[in-house]
Amino acid sequence: VSANTDGIVCKYADESRSSFDLVISKWQALTDLILEETEYSGLYNESVNSYLAVKPDGTYKGKAAFASPGLQKNPQAPIVAYAVAEHIAGRDHYVHTIKQCTDLSQFCYLRRVTGGCEYDMEDVGKTVRWYIGRDFRLPFMYLKSGNNVPGSMNGVLCNLFPEEFPEDINYTYYIKECRDLFESIGVKL
Repeated sequence: VSANTDGIVCKYADESRSSFDLVISKWQALTDLILEETEYSGLYNESVNSYLAVKPDGTYKGKAAFASPGLQKNPQAPIVAYAVAEHIAGRDHYVHTIKQCTDLSQFCYLRRVTGGCEYDMEDVGKTVRWYIGRDFRLPFMYLKSGNNVPGSMNGVLCNLFPEEFPEDINYTYYIKECRDLFESIGVKL
């Protein structure tokens, strides 16, 4: 199915497992290397470096768009990939996951904006965080170039998180983002 410098993903019919094991054992003997094995019940690739691998027990691991949120360069609404992964793993419907989430950070986009950013004609700094709201808003703009910050149309600035979960989250937007992600990995709904 795919291969890179430290791994290979193979698909085979159950009745071919003994042949597969024979190839693996001969390769290990020839190279004096030992392979590890992880079984997947499904592999969903957005690209070679962005995938969701679902294990038979329903757990999963992901890379790039499907990686667990952490110290990423520019996180992009982690709720979308999480909702898609939970749906594919059979744990929860993606729409329910989106609508039940009350952690605003999961809906946020974060971007470092070289030279600073303008929002509502005000300098808001070099790092901006926003979520997509229901009301129309012009996109954020780079101070230096005047170009729009990608993905910020209808964005609501939240460099500081509000005390209460906002009531204007545009759930329809995030649900559409899920559908787009399903489509990009070849999952028909």
